[in-house]
Amino acid sequence: MHFLTGPSGAGKSTLMRLLYLTLRPSTGTVRVFGRDSELINRREAAEVRQRMGVVLQDCDLLDHMTVLENIALPLRIAGQKTNSLMQDLRELAAWVGLGHRLDAKPPELSSGERQRAAIARSVVNSPEVVIADEPTGNVDAAAAERIMQLFVELNKLGKTVLIATHDMNLMRAAAGRKAYVLRIDKGRIERSGAPL
Repeated sequence: MHFLTGPSGAGKSTLMRLLYLTLRPSTGTVRVFGRDSELINRREAAEVRQRMGVVLQDCDLLDHMTVLENIALPLRIAGQKTNSLMQDLRELAAWVGLGHRLDAKPPELSSGERQRAAIARSVVNSPEVVIADEPTGNVDAAAAERIMQLFVELNKLGKTVLIATHDMNLMRAAAGRKAYVLRIDKGRIERSGAPL
């Protein structure tokens, strides 16, 4: 588990986009799963992205779909039939605390509920890495704590978790998980101190 910190404009979101291969470096090299990003073509990039789950601050849920449909969307995009996976999808929704909101649409949800739905959607394919860009920026303290608990649980399940955040309380919630703080400033990334 890593936390990425730094001043506004330092490049946290840009680094996330580089890792997720939606942005290519203008100079230098970004290695993703041991491969140079500039050598990964569009088809291979889609395959690499399936090994990652991404949670954005604004959630990017589709308003015309229910919570359950939003969570299942990555499976449908990957060409999987979701009918046989409904029980698993319901369990995942319950795991993020939305088992009672399966038929609700995003406009009916609180910001914390939308963020938890986005987390469920990001891990539905069981990715190796979960990247979260300011995942608690638009939620209250109680929702932020629940979201952080979900990330800690994902990390316990063996997922690598990278969270870009300014929220010190979020970082403190990972204490004891051997979480590291990375600081980005002036184009450089450095480990900041001992594990939390």
